Amino acid sequence: MPTSYTATVFIEAAPDRVFEYVRVPENRPAWALNFALSTRELSDGRYVMRTPFGEMVYRVEAEPRCRTVDFVFETPGEENLLPTRVVPHGPGAVFTFTIHRVPGMSDAEWEGGEGGSTRSLRS
Repeated sequence: MPTSYTATVFIEAAPDRVFEYVRVPENRPAWALNFALSTRELSDGRYVMRTPFGEMVYRVEAEPRCRTVDFVFETPGEENLLPTRVVPHGPGAVFTFTIHRVPGMSDAEWEGGEGGSTRSLRS
């Protein structure tokens, strides 16, 4: 059973525009349809997101020069990273993100998240 999965989607928009949209936590429910049900700011650059698996606390680390956005989730005992990247491709951009399986996640949860991740993206 794989322990990570990378999803890719082509978006018909300028890469910088896609990056600026992805880096804003409040936009996640609009593009991560099957995962981010809502998000709200806590403090110190941290946010809480309601998901099908419950609430998750995270922060965003964005690097405009490379167009990378890392969502760093607080989990018991460690942090879990969901890295994303926006790259130019023809007239638009390619957006990729990688999901890592966390300890204790059942096969059904993993397979549901993996299969739903690409379907959840709205370009």
